[in-house]
Order: sequence, then structure tokens, then C-alpha cells
Amino acid sequence: MERTGPKTARPPDAKLWLVVAVAVHILVATAVAVYGAFPSTYDEIAHISFVKAMAEAPVLFPHYGSYRLLDAQNLGVWTSEPNYLAHPALYYLVMAPLWTLTGGSVLALRLADVALSAAGLALAAAAGAKLIEAPRTRLLFILLVFCFPKNPVIGGIVSNDNLVLVAAGLFLWGCASPSRRTLWLGLALALAGWTKLTALVGLGAAAGVLVVYEAWSQPGPRLRRGHAALALAVLVGLVPYLVNWTRTGHLLYVPENGFWTIPVAQRLTLDFWGFVAVFFGRIVEKFPAADRMMDDAWPLAGVVLVAFAALRAKGEGRARRVATGFLAALVIFVPIHLFYAWKTFLTFGQLSDAQPRYYNELWPGFALALALGCTALDGRRWPVVTIAVVVASLAPTALGLLIFSPPGI
Repeated sequence: MERTGPKTARPPDAKLWLVVAVAVHILVATAVAVYGAFPSTYDEIAHISFVKAMAEAPVLFPHYGSYRLLDAQNLGVWTSEPNYLAHPALYYLVMAPLWTLTGGSVLALRLADVALSAAGLALAAAAGAKLIEAPRTRLLFILLVFCFPKNPVIGGIVSNDNLVLVAAGLFLWGCASPSRRTLWLGLALALAGWTKLTALVGLGAAAGVLVVYEAWSQPGPRLRRGHAALALAVLVGLVPYLVNWTRTGHLLYVPENGFWTIPVAQRLTLDFWGFVAVFFGRIVEKFPAADRMMDDAWPLAGVVLVAFAALRAKGEGRARRVATGFLAALVIFVPIHLFYAWKTFLTFGQLSDAQPRYYNELWPGFALALALGCTALDGRRWPVVTIAVVVASLAPTALGLLIFSPPGI
């Protein structure tokens, strides 16, 4: 009889793994949509107010400052409180017909956001799986891309952050699609800009790094037609902010009413470095699915360090290049975010800009780097790093709360 070698365990099928991950996200986000308190503290009443305003009088370039907030107890009543949001109109114009058709159903809007968030994450996961060659690394990435703790929480409420996830998914899909790369990347950048400025900054930085890498590492002219098309897409994404600039002298609407300004006597007294400590402390506090689930910054810091190990990964050329672009974008984005938050603190006394959800457009690329970093550090040894990263990534999520919390909590 012919002898055969020992059988090796085959990893689960990536498509099945992706379906399970999407299903879990939909389940958690739907539970938030149906049972979550209303309004959510993540600006939900402000987003709904803009949706209703666009349903009543749709306009491509809103005059920020002229809108009001709805009464959370009676959504048929406008209050005298000004709406402080300054996002482009696209998300609200998309959701406005659903508001009208359902007679102002918050649940309908929330479920639409569940669909948006699930579609964006599924697209990002499928794209990353196309980029990665090693089956186990591919499975790890699919798991990690769904581990941004706030995604299912925000996915179950009315928020334009869910349309940002679609932009991020399109961007990663463009990175994985050589034949229509410029089309998908350009669409992603334009959509990001017309949804949220933070999304355009994050994805624009990643695109810029990838373009520079391509220009210097591949033969041919430095500037190509595709690069010009991406620059045009960024310009299209900037249009809402340029319109606001011509009207007010600011890229973003800045509330001038007293409600946004904390009285000087009630403000924290912080120099810049004190502010930095408070800023990153609040990022850590707000990172988990439920605020303050994490008291220690070390797990998150360790995960970030492992992600940067992707820079020394062997092979996986396409995936490593994209991951490097996102890591560079993270390095660019953090100081911009910190500087803007510092200016807000100096002007208004506010610390509200310390929001980890502003990084949701960068998370899919970060998850790609994290999966490659685990593989680079573990090699063929027992995957100690991978196990630690999976635990550290799952623990702050809503699912992790169920898995790792003691019974009765």
C-alpha cells in the first residue's frame, strides 16, 4: 500500500468565514438598532435632524448654522437649539427619501445604516482577502477587519460614519482591482469627501502615499493619467468644504453660539503636553464598544506596534504595499487630528474631538497591516503573537464583552 504523509488541517474557507463575520456584525448592529437607547449619544439626534431638514428642503450645499435640532421626545417638533453638525449633505440626501416614505421612522433609518455598515465592511474584507496570498493570514484579516469596536455600535444608529465605511470598502477594493483601480479609488475618495472631512483626510493620505510609492518604484513617467484622475477625485471630494470656505472663510462650519463654548471658569487648565495626555487617554477610554471598558492603554499600544511589524513581512508584496500606505496615513492623520483638537480646546474649551471613530476609514488597512504583522512575528512558531492580538482585538468589542466578561456582568 502507498503511504501518505500526515494530513494537515485545512483552514476554514475564506468565503464562509466572511459570511459568518458579516452575519455577526449584522446581528449585533441590528440588536443596537432595535434595542439601543434613543437617541444615541453619538450625535444621533443631530444626524436625524439633518435628515428631516433635507427631506423637507433638499439642498446640495446647506447653510450651516441655520438648522435646528429636533425634540428627541417628539420628532415632529423643532427646538430652538442649533444643529452643530457641519458635514456635507450627501448622506442626509440619501436617507431623506426613506424618512419620507416611512413617515419619519427612526428604526427604518437605523436598519438602513446597518445595511450600509455591513456592505462597507464586507467589501473591505473581500478586497483584503484578494490581496493576501497566505490562507491563514487571509482568515486572520477577515476577523480583524470586523474588530473595530465602535463599528457595530455606530452601525445600529443614524450616523454618516456608516457611509464612511462604504468609502473605505471601495478604496480597499480599488487597491485589490488592478484593472479598474483608478475608478474605484477615485469613487472612494469623492464619496469620502462628500461624507466626512476626516474620511477624506485619512483615505486621501493613504492614496497619496500609494501614488508616491508607485511613481518611484515602477518604471515609466512619474506622473500618470491615473494620478491626475485621483487628484481630480480629491478635488471633487473637497467641493463642499471649498463652498463653505467661500461663504465663511472656514473649511468647516464653526458654531458661534454659546452652547458650544465652555465657560473659561469651567475649563480644564492644560498646557499642550497635558492636553496630549488627556487626548490620548480619552481615545483609549472611548475605543471599546462601551466607553471605559478599557482602563489600560498597553493592549491598544501593543496592537499598533504589531501592525508596524508588517513593514518587515516577507512576501505578500501587494498586501504589504497597501498596508504600508495605510500605516503611513495613520502617521499623517494622528498629528492632524491632535492639532485640530488642540485648536478646538483653545478656542472653545471642548475635548469632544478625542473620538476613535474618526479612524474607522483607516481601520481596514490597519487590520491588513495587523494580520501581516502577526505573520511576520510568529513565522512558523506557535502563534503566540497572533493569539494575543486576537484576544486584544476582540476584548473591546461588543462580542468580546460577552466572551470575556465574568458571568453575571
